[in-house]
Amino acid sequence: MRVVLDTNVFISGLLLPNGVPGRIVKAWQQAQYTLAFSEPMLSEIERVFDARNDCGI
Repeated sequence: MRVVLDTNVFISGLLLPNGVPGRIVKAWQQAQYTLAFSEPMLSEIERVFDARNDCGI
């Protein structure tokens, strides 16, 4: 099964592994589904993490 996650859910899942988004990301990491990304989504994820690094977070 291929799944497209909202960017906020994906990022939240990476940052907060014990919450609902974290369980969704963990299921992907355990190969329970295939995660599908688009180029705009990847760009948005990159921008968010770049901004976090610029802020020292």
